[in-house]
Amino acid sequence: MKIVIIGNGVAGISTAKELVESAKSASVEVYTEENYLYYSKIDLIKLLAGKINLEEIFFYPAEWYDKHGIKVYLNKKVAKINSGEKTIELLSGEKISYDQLVLTTGAQANTLPVKGKEKKGVFTLRTIDDVLKIKEHLKELFALRSPLFAAVIGGGVLGLEAGRSLSFLGTKVTVVEFFNHLLPRQLDEEGADILKEQIEKLGIKVLLAKETVEILGNEKVTGVLFKDGTKIDADLVLFSAGIKANIELGQTAGLKVNKGIIVDERLRTSAGEIYACGDCAEFQGRIYGIIPAAIEQAKIVAENLLGKGSIYSGTIPSNTLKVVGIDLTSIGLISADSPEGEEIRKVDPEKGIYKKIILKDGKIAGAILLGTKTELGRISRLIKEKTEVSSFKETLLE
Repeated sequence: MKIVIIGNGVAGISTAKELVESAKSASVEVYTEENYLYYSKIDLIKLLAGKINLEEIFFYPAEWYDKHGIKVYLNKKVAKINSGEKTIELLSGEKISYDQLVLTTGAQANTLPVKGKEKKGVFTLRTIDDVLKIKEHLKELFALRSPLFAAVIGGGVLGLEAGRSLSFLGTKVTVVEFFNHLLPRQLDEEGADILKEQIEKLGIKVLLAKETVEILGNEKVTGVLFKDGTKIDADLVLFSAGIKANIELGQTAGLKVNKGIIVDERLRTSAGEIYACGDCAEFQGRIYGIIPAAIEQAKIVAENLLGKGSIYSGTIPSNTLKVVGIDLTSIGLISADSPEGEEIRKVDPEKGIYKKIILKDGKIAGAILLGTKTELGRISRLIKEKTEVSSFKETLLE
């Protein structure tokens, strides 16, 4: 059985790995327009900051693919899917046949409809090449003057991490967030205020409730203008405003799409014999855009390609990471969104610690741990096992 995977991000390579480990006879080919073997998007931040070099970013060495029988074709953009004849067509015109097809085309960085975003010095951060371009731009500018000012548009996890990396490179950084608090997906307002205070102690300025309307400058960036009339200086602008699923290939193949390529509970597209997972896939109206979901979906796809009939029921949003060096875990709900819900908090603003648990029907439905991860193992286990915690709820954060 020949299985073709389009895309070599976390979803694509995780699918390939699951396949070759479960079915030694499976022939797996991966086609990607990238110039590089699989690397974690998270490590782009380390590469930008100079914490790792280019050779260290790759998740597996080239020999790993050979050893596992996974053939990866770099610089091979797929232009068309011919589902009727079970072939894909490369941009070069070459046709590749398949028995089973998996779309893991991922997503691209979203930019905002802002005047002047085509100017020199405006970037997104999604690929190795993006990192290399940013570093080259800063190198050119630092040869002329110092200090340099960088504006990061978007106060999500990537935006904050990118801001810290840019500060490591010697720039004076301002993070600009449209909403009235940072990390609106992972934190409530109280937790976000504590995080903001910790970030500003690192020398990174944070502006909240700011709508960017224009990138200033002639050909090169000189600043950023906001809707309220205020502006800041900037030699570099980095958009970190979420992702946009790459659906074009599925769309032209006649697959059902919305914001992503629509999949069912087996992660099949509307074509049935074609699967999709990761950042390009939309399940029950949702694109998860997180690594745990991509890995979980990849496992389900691999099992179904091998005839196991596995069902995907969604992924509980769970992030355990360091944001500007600060431990942050966010699982499930971040607030009690109904009268039946209950919130338990423990706060130490001086130490930058914020802990909160959301209970529903006596069970943990969500948790936030900022500045600590001491209770992480226990709370994760209680959530996974759906344990009734009413009798000891007051000690959960001890």
